[in-house]
Amino acid sequence: MEAGIYAKESFSKIAKELGRSTSSITREVKQNRTKVKMPYLCGKDCIYATSCAKQHVCVNKYCSRKCRLCIDFDCTKVCDRVRDLECTKYQKPPFVCSTCSEKDERAGSINNNV
Repeated sequence: MEAGIYAKESFSKIAKELGRSTSSITREVKQNRTKVKMPYLCGKDCIYATSCAKQHVCVNKYCSRKCRLCIDFDCTKVCDRVRDLECTKYQKPPFVCSTCSEKDERAGSINNNV
């Protein structure tokens, strides 16, 4: 299956080669994929990471940094405003990012904005 996905073959072609149904291939891919976070601003996987002005989410009243810039505390674990940066392509076949050309472009543009 993995080789077929890397070769950008359709699920129906992969299914035919493996003697399985297309729905079985789809189900297997969805159940066994691993979501790997991309390099975001200070490691923060949030759509607001580049502009958030929140402070003291970590309850340290003496901290003067914006939480999004803190390397000692992951504000995304406790912030009520956090929204994951999820690629919509992850919701459509092939349901994985390993062959996506936009993945490297997004990572480059995020790293250039830091």
